[in-house]
Amino acid sequence: MILDHHLMRSEEGALWLDALSASAGRKVYCAADFMKFPRQLLEAQRADLYRQMPVPAGWHDAYAHQLE
Repeated sequence: MILDHHLMRSEEGALWLDALSASAGRKVYCAADFMKFPRQLLEAQRADLYRQMPVPAGWHDAYAHQLE
């Protein structure tokens, strides 16, 4: 079974997936595991990433208006 997306938006989701896999006695994958890529929980790291790579003031508003 492959689970992904919202579950992997937090560190807790990744830990839950590992616990589920252990309790099921079978591997339950996220897409990254299945493709043999490292897990990158970008949403869980959002605050740190914005501190490391800040976006210009007004960027979020401009992006939101672009979608309208």
